[in-house]
Amino acid sequence: MSSAPHAVRVRSLYRRLLHLHRALPAGLRVLGDRYVGEEFRRHKSASEAQSEQFLLEWQVQHQGTQEVACGRECNGKGETPTAEYKWERDQGREEWGESHLG
Repeated sequence: MSSAPHAVRVRSLYRRLLHLHRALPAGLRVLGDRYVGEEFRRHKSASEAQSEQFLLEWQVQHQGTQEVACGRECNGKGETPTAEYKWERDQGREEWGESHLG
């Protein structure tokens, strides 16, 4: 589990989650940042299979939160995703491959 590509994926997802939290109100941002940090620290010594499942679940959480943030689920108007949303989505596809993302 100490492979470089895995570590890069973990750090990338962690940074993207924290970046997404910037859109939250201050109190929720602090809470969300703390929760994400604690979860990632707790799973540092997880087995490879557990680690893959953990990362997949957080990737799904990130994608769902991002979709809400871009307006598709909040207002139901089918707004065009922002450039930032598209970049984040594409980064996830590069790291995880199309089979993991909806």
